[in-house]
Parts: sequence; C-alpha cells; structure tokens
Amino acid sequence: STYGGRDDEQTDRDEANKKFLSKVKQTLNKGGKVIVPAFAVGRSQEVLGLLADEMERDYFDYPVFIDGMIRDANALHSAYPEFLSEKVQKKIFEEDENPFLQDNIQTIGSHNERKEVFEEGPCIILTTSGSITGGPVLSYLEEEADDPDNALIFVGYQFAGSLGREIQNGADQITINGEEVEVNLDVNSVSGFSAHSDREQIIDFAKDLRSTPNRIFTNHGEEKKCYSLASALHKILHID
Repeated sequence: STYGGRDDEQTDRDEANKKFLSKVKQTLNKGGKVIVPAFAVGRSQEVLGLLADEMERDYFDYPVFIDGMIRDANALHSAYPEFLSEKVQKKIFEEDENPFLQDNIQTIGSHNERKEVFEEGPCIILTTSGSITGGPVLSYLEEEADDPDNALIFVGYQFAGSLGREIQNGADQITINGEEVEVNLDVNSVSGFSAHSDREQIIDFAKDLRSTPNRIFTNHGEEKKCYSLASALHKILHID
C-alpha cells in the first residue's frame, strides 16, 4: 500500500528518466551540485545505469560521486553480472563496459574524500540513505543545502517521520547533528523509479486474478493508505 492513496500514481519510467535527467542537466549547467538520496540496492544501480547511458552518448561529462552502502552493493553487482539485465550483460560481456565502473564515477570512502567533494564544482552525488534518516547524505546536506544553485532529487518514497519527508513537504530549515541548516536548494521528487505498484496497478492486478480471493490484506504503507486501498478493493471486488 506504499502508493495506495487515492491520488497516488506512478510516472511512466521513460517520462521519469526524462524529468530526472532534465533537472540534473539544468542544475549542472548553472554550476550547481545534484544530491540524489537513494536506496543502496536496486535504485542506485538504476540511476547509475541511466547516468552511464548519458555519458556514453556524450550528453554530459560531469563527475558522479558514490557514497555510503551503495559502494558495497555496486561491488556485488559488478561481481555477478550474469544476474543483471540482458542490456547490462551485453555491455559488460560484449562491449567490455561496466556501467558501474565508468571513469566519471568515483567512490567516496572517507570523511577527507567527502571534504574534497565539497570543494568540487558541478557534480552528481549519489548517496545513502534514501529517506535521509542517516548516512553520508546528512553531511552533504549540511554543507550544500543552503546554496540555491544546488538541487536535491528524491527518487524513492519518503516515509512519514523521515527527514526526507520533512524536506519534501517544504521545510526551509532542518536540524542535522544538532545544528540548524537552511534549505535553499531546489527540491524535486521524481516518481517512476519505485519498485512498488501504484493504486491503479494494484487494483488492476486484483481484478485480473483468475479467481476472486476471499480476503485481501493491505500492508507496507502508511495507515491511511492501507485503509484507502482496502476500501477501494472492497467496493470493487465485494470482499473483506
């Protein structure tokens, strides 16, 4: 029920890719940094693959910095490419190009290296945690959030109570490590990258089942979204 609310709708993936890249390029072209909080497994690799495709087509030549648990997840993806998509397998096995090991992609492994990124010019920072509940993303926001030339792009769900949700809802000031931080950077949310189905997709799935279930349990969502989706399913399928 993550996207089970009445107004929840996932953006088409192609449209999501275009919106994400448009905001990235707009920010980089005016000299800003792009901070992308992302979940370490799956979402980060999808975003990296998208950026790698743009680099391959020479659409931009800016550094991409990887920080947090994403480093470990990337290492596993690189070690077992046979489990990845056919497109990625072809790049690795036939073209000898690993999208996670592009020259422009650099991993950050220490606080000193993080400081060097602070001094960097236009760049993309892909870091954990995806909902800004901890991790290196806090350091980057503490340093970069007050600059209106920078951008923060959410590519994952920001759950209630998280700092990510607070920023997404328009907070102009947040607290990090006991310090007040001004939020002046350009905040954007791009739906469409999520692995969760939206309300209509879930309802369509339930309607297309070969036999109508006796009962459906809604979970993995905020309470009001669980109830909203349950109510819709009850009305449509006439079940508990």
